[in-house]
Amino acid sequence: MTPWYHEVPEGRWTFNALRLLPTGSTSFEGIQGRGYTVCLAGKPIGSLRRHTNAGWMTRIHGFEWRVLPEMGSARFHIKFTRTRLFPTIKEARSSVIHVLASRQILAQAADNPPTPSQEA
Repeated sequence: MTPWYHEVPEGRWTFNALRLLPTGSTSFEGIQGRGYTVCLAGKPIGSLRRHTNAGWMTRIHGFEWRVLPEMGSARFHIKFTRTRLFPTIKEARSSVIHVLASRQILAQAADNPPTPSQEA
C-alpha cells in the first residue's frame, strides 16, 4: 500500500505531489515587496505573500510544514500546517528552494524503488 505522506525534516509531501508536480528549475515571479509565485519548470506551484509587517506567508502545493514550538499553531497541538510565516523574504526563498530539492530526491527514489534481495 502506498503511504499518504513522505516526511522530510521540514514537513511532509503528499504522495500525489511527488507524482504530479513537475521537476526543473525554481523561479520566483511577482512584485517586489508584495508577493511572488513559486514556479517549477515554468508552472506555478506555490506562493510567497507579504503578511503585514510580520513577514512572508509561504505555501507550496502538496507540502505541509512541520509546526515548530515558536509558531502560533503549536499552542493548539497541531503537528503540520499548509502555510508558514518567515520573518524575511531571504529565509522564505531559501527554505522553499530547500524543500523543493527534497521533493526531487524523494521523487527519484519513488521512481527507482530498491529491488528485493534474492534469497534462496
